[in-house]
Amino acid sequence: MESPDRGPYDWDEDGPVEPPRRPAKDEPHAASQKVTSGQDGAAGQYNTMAIVALALGVLGLVSCALLGAAAIPCANQAMREIQRTGERGRELAMAGLVLGSLGLTLWVVLLSVMAVLFPW
Repeated sequence: MESPDRGPYDWDEDGPVEPPRRPAKDEPHAASQKVTSGQDGAAGQYNTMAIVALALGVLGLVSCALLGAAAIPCANQAMREIQRTGERGRELAMAGLVLGSLGLTLWVVLLSVMAVLFPW
């Protein structure tokens, strides 16, 4: 129910908020416009560091090399960026972190087993 002194506007902490205007007939619909960059498009893009972290995690796990160790800081950086910018890719960063940690753990286990089996 509207308050008589507030009028047809919504209110927030700063005062009245105007309702959204309807586009004119010759304006393109907002859903048909493609957002390519900037803060408006940040929520639709995947974070690049998250993709790098996932790739390094997979390569580190498959090759049992130290690439998994590089995935861990990349994943942490990606999660910070995702939280700050609202980009997509949190799951990719988490998978990169898990795979990188697993690859690094397998590397340590492999070195330990080799040290026991083949002492210097």
